[in-house]
Amino acid sequence: GCDAAAARAAAAAMLVRQPNLAVRDPAALRENMDTLCATLGLPRARVADAVMRHPAILELSPSSVVSRFQQLGSLFCEALPHMRAIDVAEAVCECPALLASQPETIVEKVVGLGAALAPWTQPGPAAARGAAGASSTGSR
Repeated sequence: GCDAAAARAAAAAMLVRQPNLAVRDPAALRENMDTLCATLGLPRARVADAVMRHPAILELSPSSVVSRFQQLGSLFCEALPHMRAIDVAEAVCECPALLASQPETIVEKVVGLGAALAPWTQPGPAAARGAAGASSTGSR
């Protein structure tokens, strides 16, 4: 029916983006999808959307999915203590390439991003002027 046609269209779109999936065992791909859903703890539809955008994550072994998610969780929660596991899972769904990337690469990029943002996150004369200007503008 309609669902089967939609599933075939989705599979075709994924194969265009990740041709290697055509030679994978369908049972292994189902296991990988189940592992992604269980590891991320998000609804299957949310995870399926992420997989559609970045089908390469289906090629990760179940143990790699779990390991990389745990490493990402540690990285994010160390850098941003307010983050929870569900926040990390949502970040992975927004950017599935996070899960496909080596954790060491992510660490390097986070460090680089922190260095790039440092001049704008440090309180200084410009920040003080901006705050003073905002308060004087608001009192008029």
